[in-house]
Amino acid sequence: AASAFGSVDGAAAAAAPSTDGERAVSTVTGAAAAAAGALNAASVQFGQGAGAINFNHTDTSYTFASAIGGAGSIDQIAGTTNLTANSSGFTGGTNVNG
Repeated sequence: AASAFGSVDGAAAAAAPSTDGERAVSTVTGAAAAAAGALNAASVQFGQGAGAINFNHTDTSYTFASAIGGAGSIDQIAGTTNLTANSSGFTGGTNVNG
């Protein structure tokens, strides 16, 4: 299931092996980019399912300060995103499309 957020407190993506999760900063994959939202969580932890964080926004200097862990996917679709937290626990893939 996909969800875009304006402001979200806490985050988890695809916690169970048979689930998929998408967190989109602004708009979900396939939609036009818009102003970025805010994620109010110290970290995002991918579980055993297929999860993704999609950065699809219009900001020229968006800062994502939450640590990312697990084996999901980080997708940079539109906008400029700066990852500033220690995400050394992230073992997934990163895709830059825009």
